[in-house]
Amino acid sequence: FLHTKLLDKWIWKKQKDNYEKYFKGFHCIFLDLPNHGDSKSEEEFSIDRSSEDIIDFIEYMTEWKNIKKINIVALGLGSQIAIEIINKWLEGRYHAEEQKNVINKLHKVTFYFDMDGTCSEWDLNGNWQASHYFLHRYPIWNVLDAARILDAYGLTVRFGTCITSKEAYTDKCRWKNALGCENIKVLGIPYGANKDDYLVGDERVLLDDHTPNLMDFTGKGIKLLNGINHNGKKWQGHTIHKSWDPEYIVRYMLGVAVAPASL
Repeated sequence: FLHTKLLDKWIWKKQKDNYEKYFKGFHCIFLDLPNHGDSKSEEEFSIDRSSEDIIDFIEYMTEWKNIKKINIVALGLGSQIAIEIINKWLEGRYHAEEQKNVINKLHKVTFYFDMDGTCSEWDLNGNWQASHYFLHRYPIWNVLDAARILDAYGLTVRFGTCITSKEAYTDKCRWKNALGCENIKVLGIPYGANKDDYLVGDERVLLDDHTPNLMDFTGKGIKLLNGINHNGKKWQGHTIHKSWDPEYIVRYMLGVAVAPASL
């Protein structure tokens, strides 16, 4: 069990108290993250170092107890660390056969990127219905670069975006092509429609800045924090900030793709 930021393992008190009811037969371990609770350290906290420490602990416990399978329960910051643990697994720290299975799973996933406010800066004062409005939108380069990296990996990547007219669809295609995303197709979704009805695929990951789109989505949703959204904090799921390095965005999205739906 991995807790959230600025707290410690005490937040799992109810889970501990109800062990017999919910977790009977499981060996439950409630950790204090590095630099939290009783886990003292002089080193500066980081997700990367925390994931390495926890992987070392997991490997020690699984070898000592001859454990074949583990489940990670995580919240908030703990979820980000759990995703990083999965990413390190993808990099080959774990068994080759397991890695092969994960790679096979990734090739069944479609990664969808919203365009308005996710791949491009959203203009609060602009008229999105104006002619050729989208052609003049400034790109969010880190997100576009992440989409290109996923595409270069040979994975299925699509732009899933609202379309108000044939002109808007043509402009968005021209815009993404001019920015080096020629290989990534645009899936136009009628304005006001439910994106979930149009984003096809057995396994789907959606990066979007608009909470209602994510709430209606039955795949795995990630919210893009673009600097002007998320004021109401209604979305409690995975988040990515537009300032993140493209490689880290990719690692995070891959981790979400292979993680259990409940993580």
